[in-house]
Parts: sequence; C-alpha cells; structure tokens
Amino acid sequence: MLNNTRSSSPFFNPLLNIPPKLSTLPPSLPPTANKPATIPAANNGTKILAAMTASATNVSTVNQTAINTLKKPPFAPSDVNLFMPQTYSTASTPQPAAPRTITETQIKGQLTKTFSTRFGGNTTQINSGMAVFNDATLKKFVPDPRLRAAVAVLKGTPGEAAIDTIKAGTYSKVAFANLPAGVIAAIQPDATGKTKPQLLMNSRYQYEDFRQLAPAMAHESLHQDAANSLPEERINHSIDTMLYGKLMLEDPALATTGTELARRQNTKFMARLNSRDTNGNLRLFTSQGNVYPGGTPLANFGAAFTSAGSDGGTVASTTAGNQTLRKMLKAMTGVDVASPNFNSTTESIIDKNQIMFTPVQLVQLAKILKLKT
Repeated sequence: MLNNTRSSSPFFNPLLNIPPKLSTLPPSLPPTANKPATIPAANNGTKILAAMTASATNVSTVNQTAINTLKKPPFAPSDVNLFMPQTYSTASTPQPAAPRTITETQIKGQLTKTFSTRFGGNTTQINSGMAVFNDATLKKFVPDPRLRAAVAVLKGTPGEAAIDTIKAGTYSKVAFANLPAGVIAAIQPDATGKTKPQLLMNSRYQYEDFRQLAPAMAHESLHQDAANSLPEERINHSIDTMLYGKLMLEDPALATTGTELARRQNTKFMARLNSRDTNGNLRLFTSQGNVYPGGTPLANFGAAFTSAGSDGGTVASTTAGNQTLRKMLKAMTGVDVASPNFNSTTESIIDKNQIMFTPVQLVQLAKILKLKT
C-alpha cells in the first residue's frame, strides 16, 4: 500500500452503512389521490372516489407486505456467485472487467441514458447532468472521461455534493493509479505537504462501468484531511453503499455483470441490507443473525469496523467533519446538522433515519441480488 495513503476498505471485509426507518416511509400516493378532479355528476364522482380509495388501499397493502418481508431474519443468497469467495467459499473467483476500448462517445451515451432514467426524461435535468461531465473546471482536475463520468453520474443523487468538492480543487488531481488489489480508491497526501492530496482510483478497475466507480468517488470526497477514524470509515462506507443501491435500482444489470468490483459491492450491500431490526428497519449495529447467512459470520454492518485495517482507520472515536458530509447526511437522512463530525452522534443519525429507499424498493434490491426473501 502507498505510504500514508488512506483508502476504501476491501468490500468483502468491512461493510458499509446508512440505516433507514423503512416502516415510517410509505410510498407517495398517486397525484389523483391528493387532488380530486372536477366531478361532473354524482354517479361519476362516486366511481372516481371509489377508484382513488382502492388505489390508496393497494399502495398501503403493497407497502405493508414489503415491511413484513423486511421484518424477517437476514436474507440468504440463492446465487453465491454474485458475491465474494471471501464471504461464500463456494463462490467462483471473480476477475476485474476485461480490457476494452471505452470511447468518450460511449460514455456520454451511457451517462445520458442514466440521467434520462433518473430524471424521467426531463430534458433540462438531463442537460444539467451532462453539463457536469463537460465542465471545464472539472476536466482540469479529472481529465480521464471514465473518472469524470463517475463524478458526473452523482448528479441527482445524495452523493451529489462530491461534485463541487472535487471541482473546488480539494484534490490536486483525480486519476487511476496502481493500488493494492484490495483497495478500490484512496486519498494520497503529498509527502512534502506542499501540494494537495490526490484522489486515486485503482487501475485494476479502469475497465469497469463508470457507475461502479461512482460510490467510491463519493466515499473518498468525504476524506478531506489527514486524520481518520473508525466512525469516519463506517459513515463513508454507509454512504457509498446506499449510493450503489440507488444505481442498482436504476439499472439492475449492474449487479449481475460478474466482475470483481460488482461482486465486491454486492457483498457490501448485502451486509447493509441484512442489518435490520425486528421492525424491518435498516440499522448499523443491529441484525437478527449473521448478515451473511451460510457464509462468513458477521453480526451486523457496523461490526466490520472494529480495529485499524487496510483502510488506514484508527481507533479514534471522532474526526472532524466537513460540509460535504453535511450535505450527504441531509440528503440521505433528512437531518441537517450545521457542523457534523465523524462520530457516534452522526452514526446515530444514520442509524435512525433514512429517506433514500421505501420498503418496497429495499425488497426490490434484495431481489436484484437474488436473495431469498
């Protein structure tokens, strides 16, 4: 490992987190349920109101069914080959995405498609997302279009704050580099202290879909000084894992490519998803059993971070936060803390609040990973 380099933990060991209270987040009702239409006649009005009531009832039933599913013990995998052999010993050995030509035209096409899905075809929002990729300032710090797309694709997600952090020149450059095999990305300080640190992505993953790189990009943007702590790693991993969940919902095929990075991230997300209490709420330090049923024992997502490890985390109980953390924390939990730090207080906020996914979406994510629900 590079000297004094701070890096993301290997995903098959430490997990991630960001817990939500699912049962308190029912899906929104259809617009017509909130705003009755003009009713031309009594009989027609009765039919319309009856249909609205039935629609609301159906939404409520589907939501409650999902909550009941999430109240169950951790979901076991039906296909261990979506995960890492370090967690499931019978799983095949994955390989990084094979070398291939990736043109800027191809990248722009995939980015446009992603934004179209995310923004429901809204041209203004799609163009706003593409403007990030084409931004001259961002190009200065992130010249490689693959990495720049990994930054741009955070537009419209709870990880969006990473874009301005990188554009502001927090890092002297963002680039691929030869990092240890267990490391996805890392912050490398300048040994002389004369220049800003570099944000490095492992060259091992340079041929992956750029969306697979986006969670690590958001994670590393939260590391903005030389200090580190276990809470800082737990919090950052919780954020990057949930972002991966959002990307999977937008395109489930990301989870089934079989590449090493996809399987690493699947394994992390499985631990996050299986850290649930008896009410079906996602938690950091609670579960109803091994979060890897039939695999390597792990009590809960937070239990993966208990000592200093390859990510450079220390036993410090707290490290200073930043405004990037504030924005991501608010986007993911709805809680705005003026000056949050990486500590147990912030972990508690994440543990008790989550506005990213509904219960129905969490069950969908379990099915995308072919977990037995």
